[in-house]
Amino acid sequence: NESEDTQYRKQCRVAAKKLTRLIQCNFTESFTLMTLTFRRDVTFDTTDFNQCREQYTNFIKRLRANKHFQNSDLTYIAIPEFQQDNHIRFHVLCRLAVSDRDKVEAVWKNGTVDMRHVQNNAFDEIIIANYLKKDIFDVRLQGKKRYLPSQGLKKPVKLYFNDEESLQGILDA
Repeated sequence: NESEDTQYRKQCRVAAKKLTRLIQCNFTESFTLMTLTFRRDVTFDTTDFNQCREQYTNFIKRLRANKHFQNSDLTYIAIPEFQQDNHIRFHVLCRLAVSDRDKVEAVWKNGTVDMRHVQNNAFDEIIIANYLKKDIFDVRLQGKKRYLPSQGLKKPVKLYFNDEESLQGILDA
């Protein structure tokens, strides 16, 4: 149905904008871009979004319980990606130290962990947000969460101004 398709695309665009705003609001300085990839020999279906999301959620619980990470800032935004062979992996924006990659991989247990430190600037932020948003329109995510934010992230605030003077008053303050 054409109207359902139009509505789905609109929902995806809204989700993409929300994701971009969350990234801009919470990851404006240095952060880590982590990719969690599943081994092909795990005991669950790595092409099934619900099973992979459950594994990701369990990973976050194990990470929070791990003594090494208890004093770490564990805020994140995770974005699922379907690879060319339909297997899922997660890209995660977080503040974990790249030097802890081996410890993170030991907690992950399901495959490999790639971690890259990003010393952010406005241009990198746009590139990363666009890269992470590329699967938001994937129909396999229809009816599912297109990204998984942690609790405690700052929520973006939209300001509306009736006239230019009101805006100028805020900018001058």
